[in-house]
Order: sequence, then structure tokens, then C-alpha cells
Amino acid sequence: MTRIYTQDDRQELLDDGAPFRKTARIVAVKQTEPFIVHTEHGPISGEAGDWLATNHPSDDPGSDIWPISAERMKNTYVSTDDMPIFPKQFKFKSDD
Repeated sequence: MTRIYTQDDRQELLDDGAPFRKTARIVAVKQTEPFIVHTEHGPISGEAGDWLATNHPSDDPGSDIWPISAERMKNTYVSTDDMPIFPKQFKFKSDD
């Protein structure tokens, strides 16, 4: 039998789970006005000061974009200024 999870099961996950840290690189731009991102899960809104993000193209060139709240960005992400974002040879698929 397959178990089905819903958002109501989150507390069980928190009680039984172990903490992990994501290490994927992202590229993000701080937004100066409210915005909406159309995702596969439907539209998600962001406020001025929130960030619009995507996975680093070297890690996942076909990635979606998503909003990150200013608070989450501040508390979760670390700047990686020492890593170049776009190598000169990188091109988006739509640039061809």
C-alpha cells in the first residue's frame, strides 16, 4: 500500500525527521516591486524586497524560477561572490 502525505503530516515529519542543509547554488535578483511568478504549482507572488531565484546554470540549466522572501533569503542563503554566475561560454537554450 502507498502512503499519501498531505500538508497536515508536516508535524510528523518534523517530529521524526533529521535536519539537512541544501547546498545547491542559486542565482537570485532582489526585486524592487511586487511580482508574480507563474510556476507549475500555480502563480506565486512576491513583495518588493523579496528575491527571484533560479538554480545556478552550471548545476541545472533548465530550472524553474521561484520567489524567495527577503526574510528567508537573509536567514537561509549565503552569498558566493567567489563563484562566477555565467561563464562566457554559457548560453540559455532560448539564446540559440
